[in-house]
This record gives sequence, structure tokens and C-alpha cells, in this order.
Amino acid sequence: DTKFEPRDVLMNPDASYYKIRSAVTGHGQSGEFMPKWHFINIDSGDNEFEYKVWNECSTIPVYPQGGTWIYDRAGWCPGDPTTLFEFDITEYVTPGQMYNIDYGLTNISGLSQADYRISNQLVTYGAANFTLDAAIVKVGKPNSAEATFQRFNPSCMYPAVTIRNNGTTTITSLTIEYQVDNGQLLTYVWNGNLAFLESEEIELPVPNFTFWFGSSNHFNVMISNPNGSTDEYPNNNYYGIDFDDPEAYEDDQYLVLECLTNNYGFQTSYTIMDASGYILLERDELENNTLYTDQLNLAPGCYRIRIDDSADDGLYWWHNSSQGTGSFKLKNENGLTLKFFEPEFGRFSIYEFTVYNETSIAEKETSSIVSMYPNPFSDIVNLEVRGLMSQHFELTVLNTAMKSLVKELINIDSEQFFHQLNLSNLPAGVYFVNLKNEHTNITQKVVKR
Repeated sequence: DTKFEPRDVLMNPDASYYKIRSAVTGHGQSGEFMPKWHFINIDSGDNEFEYKVWNECSTIPVYPQGGTWIYDRAGWCPGDPTTLFEFDITEYVTPGQMYNIDYGLTNISGLSQADYRISNQLVTYGAANFTLDAAIVKVGKPNSAEATFQRFNPSCMYPAVTIRNNGTTTITSLTIEYQVDNGQLLTYVWNGNLAFLESEEIELPVPNFTFWFGSSNHFNVMISNPNGSTDEYPNNNYYGIDFDDPEAYEDDQYLVLECLTNNYGFQTSYTIMDASGYILLERDELENNTLYTDQLNLAPGCYRIRIDDSADDGLYWWHNSSQGTGSFKLKNENGLTLKFFEPEFGRFSIYEFTVYNETSIAEKETSSIVSMYPNPFSDIVNLEVRGLMSQHFELTVLNTAMKSLVKELINIDSEQFFHQLNLSNLPAGVYFVNLKNEHTNITQKVVKR
């Protein structure tokens, strides 16, 4: 209260709307790394607004960084904008009247080493200019122009568009049209409920990755027909943004996903998803310091690989040496690394890519995944197969001289097939597991401790 004592403030008699903007950053050992609740109070009594000043830093777009960027902080993160809180106080005040406004913290205990940088502003508005006015305020995907969205780009999946209601009438529906320059024009009808100045991010469906084929890498989105009527201010109904192409791989080869866990394998999980939202592979509860190998035979389309770390410090972080070092890579069938995932990714990392066929989009209709783990192994190797249902295979284990040591026939009778290979009778060394029939021939290397 020495610096932020309660103040009497006159509400502008000509205004129709009032809001308070609050930006707070905490510094010093306890101020920076201790979450606290702050408040805005109008004319004493109960606090009208209480807000927690605390930011999740492991998901910010600028990564990796030097220093302790992963640690959560009060109101800010390194390389990220300060969080802005906005509170509509219109219902609590009357134009032309004086009000006592107070800002503070609900509990200051523990703040012996704290330094808060605070900016609070009262903003007043006249009457709204329009009754019915829908606006596009940003496009998060695709977007190559703004670093804010770099964790999610390049993208070949759903465009992410944010709309806002700038009119006093609640918007319950509108039409969205979107396309790449001179490409396929798609239409989506949104239904929802947006009050005055409320916003919502919408993910738009894309039926096929050929949607992204156009005369240039420029995405366009237009909105119209709010509530089935005419928008009173069409100048904010269009948004255009440049984008980068995701990486593309031809479907004539297998892709191999390799995940080497660190000392805390249980913190790591990853998924592979197609453009329809179907999860082709989901893996969690991983073993420590273990190599998981997933061989991907993907049909033409768009795919997303996502890796998560529940401790928010990736597969490696210099400030947590006890977790060791892991890796996450996408390779071709010859072992060449196509994509190396930065191990210091904080909470998660996303990679979207396309698989194409130069002659025919429909040549390969389904995707399949063959996984083997743990690697290295002691006695048992787990084999998982997805997408090859109702097929018979010859399974062979060979040594480095390509001599067959184990051979058996297996029948894949389920969408997610699981089989255990007991190789306890083999000495330590390098082996190759081959899965073969008239349509498929897959070989993966495994190491026995």
C-alpha cells in the first residue's frame, strides 16, 4: 500500500465501457519463482477480481535458451511477452461517479526477496461502433511470420484462426472461407456463442493435404454472414499470411522413428497422428535409457509427431544433469537422419510433415507401423504391429553374418498386434529381426546386452 495505495478515480461521464489492464512481473528469488494471487478491488468489500500471476515457461515459442528458461515464473518467461490481464469493470461502475480502486496481493507471506514491476491502467471507451461486427484477429497456423507460433509451424494439418465479436450483438454463427492462393476453396460454417469482445480459436478442417497446393505459399481466410446477416464492418473480415512448406517424403521408402530415453524414461511419451486425428501410434510409460524403434510405412497424407516430457525439461537440460541425455530422430530406411528433434524442448515438440506419391495419391491406401523394443534387450524383444491386420508373416532372427537363428510364422489377427520374442538362448550381440510376406519386407536391428 506504500506504492499502490487505494485511489479515488472518477469514471469518465461520457464513457460506455470501462476496463482495467494489469501487467505484473515478479523478480528477486521469491518474487520471480513464487506464484501469488493478486487482486483488483472496487469500493472495498469482496475483491471483484483475483488473478494468479504465474507463467508456464516450458511451452514458450523461443527454445532452447541459455540459462534456466524452463523454470516457471511470475508473469513472464525469458524471451516471451509479459502476461496481460484485462478486467471489464463496466457492471461495477456508473459513468460520472467516483470509485475507490485498490490493487494488491492476497497474501504477501514469503516475499522477503521480491521485486514486482507493475503497470495498471484504467481504459474507458465510448459506445460500440457496430451492432453486428465479426473480425479475424490472427492466424496461428499456418504462419511463418510470427515467432509466437513457431512451435506449431510449419503445419499441414488444421489451420487455426481466431475470430472476435466486435459488435454488441452476440454472434452464434458465421461462414468461414479459406484457401491457398489459387488453390482449393473450402467453406466452414461455425456455430457457437461469442458475446461482445469475446474471441475464440477455430481449427478448420482440411480433407486432403493437396489443399496446400497453390500458386504461392500464402494462406487466405475470409468470414461473412454473422448470424446469417450482413457484417456492418467488412474491413476486418479478411486475413492473409505467408507460410513455409512442411518437409515432404516420398512413400517409396520406410521412415524410422527412434526414441532413446534418458534416465527418466517414464516422463517421456510420444504419438503419431494422421490428418483425420486418428492416432497411429501412442507410446508412454517408457523404460529408462532404452531405444524404441518404430518403422513407419505411411500412405500419402499429412502426419504429426509429438513428443512430451511430463517434467517440462525435455530429453536433456543442462540444469538437470541427473536426467541424462536422450534423443528423438526421424530417419529413412538407410539410417540417414531426416529430422533431429532438439532434446531441450521443455514440455513438448511437434513436427508435421507430408508423405506423397509422384504418380498417384491413392497408390498406398493404408499406413502401417512396426515397432520393436526394448533395444538393447536382455532376453525378451517386444514386437508391435499396427495396420497390417489379416496377414501372415514369416518372422526370422538373423546374426550379423545373415545366418537364420530363429524362424516362426505369425498371423496378425488384430489392428494392434503384440508378439514377444524370447531370445534368452542367444549370446549378447547384434541381431536383425525380419518380418516378411509377399507384400512387406521389414528388417530392424536389435542389440542383446
